[in-house]
Amino acid sequence: MDQDLQRRKELGFTLVEMIVVLTVAAIITAIAIPSFERSTSRSAVKKSARDLVTTLNTARAYAVNRRENIQVVADGGDAANEWGNPGWVLRLPAGVDGDQSFTAEGDVTIDETEDGITAFSVGPDGRIYDAAGANTIARMQFDVCPGDSSGVAGRTIEVNQFGRIRNTDKEDC
Repeated sequence: MDQDLQRRKELGFTLVEMIVVLTVAAIITAIAIPSFERSTSRSAVKKSARDLVTTLNTARAYAVNRRENIQVVADGGDAANEWGNPGWVLRLPAGVDGDQSFTAEGDVTIDETEDGITAFSVGPDGRIYDAAGANTIARMQFDVCPGDSSGVAGRTIEVNQFGRIRNTDKEDC
């Protein structure tokens, strides 16, 4: 009988062992969660920046190939986040696929910082014009930043009057 009692004691965990395991698990979780949040925020910034660059390139391709103005319009938002809340629309010509809407990922803010432009068009020559397609726009700059305080770097997307795009890191979001 003493042997059966001895075996039962050896099969279980002591309270101290269980507390040690739970403490180690809590420490690992506390380290992993902030890293995961930064990763999620970084991914949202990059995806939003890629979507905006894709929109600009698509608008330019349609404009040059179809020889007509293609508009890109901010879809609402406030003065500090006109392109990120809720997003923007690529207005395609009739008979194509219809307008394409894009939304900023997560809590990302997108602001056009040069002149507060909320709409522009790409002409048949590939250049950037105002929404009416009458006057060229010398330069646009979009700042894509995380909306939280995760410390993640944002992106700056610069577009010159000829439609050339530069997508770079922005540390001071």
